[in-house]
Amino acid sequence: MKLIGFLDDNQSLIGQRIFELPVLGKSSEWEKFEPDGIVLAIGDNSIRSKILQKLTSNVMLPWITVVHPKAIVASSVKLGIGTTVMAGAIINCDAVLGDHTIINTGATVDHDCVIGDFVHIAPGVNLAGGVRVNNGAFLGIGSCVIPNCTIGENSVIGAGAVVIRDIPSNAVAKGVPARWDS
Repeated sequence: MKLIGFLDDNQSLIGQRIFELPVLGKSSEWEKFEPDGIVLAIGDNSIRSKILQKLTSNVMLPWITVVHPKAIVASSVKLGIGTTVMAGAIINCDAVLGDHTIINTGATVDHDCVIGDFVHIAPGVNLAGGVRVNNGAFLGIGSCVIPNCTIGENSVIGAGAVVIRDIPSNAVAKGVPARWDS
């Protein structure tokens, strides 16, 4: 599959080049380019989810999962549709990743982790075995999670935080160890 370019709703970018590829048009114009596949390459989980809802309201899009050739993904890993795994990421045996999730540069996801839909695991995050990250959560750069912890839906884990116990939904946790306001 050949990458043909980008779609962006920022009108000022249309016609520009990013990484030597053209910004072809707005996301709503995807059909005129007859793509073999589409990936939502937007780091913000809620924006990525909203664009998906807008684009799929009347049609099923050809979502593809993208794994950088310098990522390591065990053969027993299950990757959801539209998920992106960046360079240097390592995903170990029996991990399950939901749809439209990002595993960013150099992040590690150890054995038996379960990652929900529209999750962003930032660069350098380390998840020990058996971690569960629920839908919409964001784990900031360099954060880490000890084995068998759960990160609640739409929670944000701050950069460099160390998660040593379950984090509730909609929490913002930061620090070493990670703390949040109840």
